[in-house]
Amino acid sequence: MIWIEIETQISDYKVRTYRGLADKQKIEQLLSGNDQGFLQLNECYWYNDADDQSNDGKALGSYQQLGHKEYSNFTGSICIRCSTIINVSFLKGGFSNEPIIRGI
Repeated sequence: MIWIEIETQISDYKVRTYRGLADKQKIEQLLSGNDQGFLQLNECYWYNDADDQSNDGKALGSYQQLGHKEYSNFTGSICIRCSTIINVSFLKGGFSNEPIIRGI
């Protein structure tokens, strides 16, 4: 298993970036052009951009993590349709390596 970041096209005008653990062989197959239908990410999390309508004028987003807080009913795994994947990046680690985001 390796840590990756996947950019997916979620609508005609919006891209979402998911991060998580994926099977290394499945990633190699995907990168070689072998469409597998779906790719499973474990310990999945993503960054939500700040709402443009924030009342305080600060543009801060937040990390969301499957299996925690408002997503506590989820197992932490997600399957992403391979045909929506735009970009794959390799990460050094998971959620614990992300920077802490604080208000200014």
